[in-house]
Amino acid sequence: MWHYVNACFECAARGGELRTCDETLALGFFPPGRLPRGLLSNHRIRIRDACARRVAPFVR
Repeated sequence: MWHYVNACFECAARGGELRTCDETLALGFFPPGRLPRGLLSNHRIRIRDACARRVAPFVR
């Protein structure tokens, strides 16, 4: 038996610039209402959960 565990953290850009590494092709900041089309559906769920500003964790 196996189970995925995802930990997501809220952050804020304070300065600097985004840079890629060997494992990353591109980076960007997007407002929740303007997410890229190719974003995975489970990522959209996590972002929607974060925007709910709920204190308790989401368990799915």
